[in-house]
Amino acid sequence: MATENIFYKNILILTLFSFFYALLEAHIPFWLYIADPLYRIIYFMLFALISIAPISDHFNIFIFFGNLFFSTTVEDYSYWLIADKTPYSWNFYYITYHGFVITDFIQLTIAVLFYYTALHSKF
Repeated sequence: MATENIFYKNILILTLFSFFYALLEAHIPFWLYIADPLYRIIYFMLFALISIAPISDHFNIFIFFGNLFFSTTVEDYSYWLIADKTPYSWNFYYITYHGFVITDFIQLTIAVLFYYTALHSKF
């Protein structure tokens, strides 16, 4: 039960962080002021740090990667909703099929697999 509570706490914290990051990014386009490679490094480091933060008692690599994949996916969809844009705007970056973002589906699937492994393993 405690593990499930930690899982729900992770989801809540990551969803809120991702939503507020998307809100900020939609109103202040960071990529216009920072070179793209540097922006991607900062983005990854920021989301990696927030993915570590909710892990309470000890570091678990499966929860970390589940958090990372989940939070970046939520941020993508939150940004598109807030900015009122579709993933088609970034066809060069996001592989879409009839408006469905394949890379985010893969990320979310991987996150679920990592969470499942973390909840059902002895690590």
